[in-house]
Amino acid sequence: MQAINVTVINPLFMLLLFGPVVACAGLAITALGDLGDAHAPWLLAGALLYVLGCAGVTIALNVPLNERLVRLAPGDPAAAAVWRRYLARWTAYNTLRTIAALAGAAALVIGVAQS
Repeated sequence: MQAINVTVINPLFMLLLFGPVVACAGLAITALGDLGDAHAPWLLAGALLYVLGCAGVTIALNVPLNERLVRLAPGDPAAAAVWRRYLARWTAYNTLRTIAALAGAAALVIGVAQS
């Protein structure tokens, strides 16, 4: 996991993570101006779910966990206990991101279908 956390920081990953954040931010701003339209609340909800629930959780919760893990020496006697705690928390946060991303995608599909 330490190697993955270092390797994943590359331009393609950043584009795939933050490109949709920029698009969703623009979509949210547009949706706020159209709140009287039936599709706008769905688009706003979908955009916010992605920005906060996917990118926000990644930045606020997963990245700090990953940074602490990178500093851990694999031969450290405490490594096994640290890994168990890391894995439990990382998995919970990843589940939250997955649910937010799926809910956001569903809201965006509904919003687009209604427009």
